[in-house]
Amino acid sequence: MMVISGDWLAMTSSRAKQLMRFTGRRRALAAVLMFSAILLLGCGDAHFRKGRSALQRGDYAYAVEELFQAAQKDTRNAVHLRELGIALFYMRDFERAAAVLQRANRLNPGDGRTLFFLGYCQEQQGNYAEAIAAYGEYRRRPFFDAMSKQLQSRISRLSLKLAELEIEKALHDERTRSLAKPPSNTVAVLYFRNVSERAEWNALLKGLAAILTTDLGKVKSLRLVERTKMEVLLNEISASTSQLYDSFTAPRAGRVLGADRVVIGGATALGTSSLQLDAGIIQSSTSELVAKTVRTSGRLSDILQLEKQLAFALIQQLGIRLSVTEREEIQKLPTESTLAFVAFCRGLDFADSLKIPQAQSAFTEALRIDPNFQEAQQELDAIATPLISQAQLLQLAEIDPQEARNQQLLQATMNVLQSPPSLAAPLIPPASTGTIVVTGKIPN
Repeated sequence: MMVISGDWLAMTSSRAKQLMRFTGRRRALAAVLMFSAILLLGCGDAHFRKGRSALQRGDYAYAVEELFQAAQKDTRNAVHLRELGIALFYMRDFERAAAVLQRANRLNPGDGRTLFFLGYCQEQQGNYAEAIAAYGEYRRRPFFDAMSKQLQSRISRLSLKLAELEIEKALHDERTRSLAKPPSNTVAVLYFRNVSERAEWNALLKGLAAILTTDLGKVKSLRLVERTKMEVLLNEISASTSQLYDSFTAPRAGRVLGADRVVIGGATALGTSSLQLDAGIIQSSTSELVAKTVRTSGRLSDILQLEKQLAFALIQQLGIRLSVTEREEIQKLPTESTLAFVAFCRGLDFADSLKIPQAQSAFTEALRIDPNFQEAQQELDAIATPLISQAQLLQLAEIDPQEARNQQLLQATMNVLQSPPSLAAPLIPPASTGTIVVTGKIPN
């Protein structure tokens, strides 16, 4: 039988009371901390509401003050950071705006409003590659078509600007013998040479090189030079497609394009309805073939299947082992229709010659034959979408892309697009005059 003494009970009771007092203090401390957190969040929400209201009425200086306070109270709130970045954008503080918007995008990747203003900030600073990346990420999301088409058109124009700047710099560096060595994973696909000189093949071979560039670009370890850059280079050095294959121009083109290796190829007619495709890889720095030439042949109507064979053979020559995902992506045909592909190729050729109506007609024909031909749709969007005014674009940006699928907001979109451009409206409304001092660090 167990005997419990009174002293033990008294001691146990005392310890229990101490424990209760300690537990009570912990609970009280937790309650105070929780209350403080609620107060801070409440203050942050109050600052956010004031800042958002100021942003909507165009008081950008006050909006920055309030949204800055809101962002400091809750440093991981992507919406607070996004709206602060937008307020800084309207204050024309593009550098800080971009930094804040990048932080918001990391916290909430894929938010349409964040991506648009991040891209626009980069565009205003002349950071065209970064702007293209942000706009491209927007277009990969299932947002509404009006803004997506506008951004595709902007991507096309910015890609051309970027290519012109890069080629101009590369040619200057070449003249001053300061041309940098390109990264070892960069590859350029030159236009295929029309060996049989069949004029009707010129556009087809241009399209073939474009699709081959796209397929090689699906290999994560490779970095492909864009086709736009190729067109700019041809214009700058006044070279024809056939001249790209002499012993001097081909490796030079690779160096100027910033490519360590260059894919060159040719097409030869085999009778009236078949062709042979040959391709090789040269080192731009030495002009030497880095692998044996690959060859494939077949019916002209199977040109897309022949391109796939060529792509896989070249990847093997480069010594790359594909992942299952990469292989599956490369195997996908852009279209099942040879006629649609031919129309697409004609569209590319017309667009490069600035024959926009003819290009538009060709891409439309490709889509009529195959409505699911995404590359044709993308090219058509780039040339056929008229750029709306800058003021209209900013109005369009105020429509939430996540909710723009319902009829009311789609109608609002159409109203923005159909309203007459405001010639007096600048790109960004004038910032309020005066001085504003914001102390503290922007959350990062």
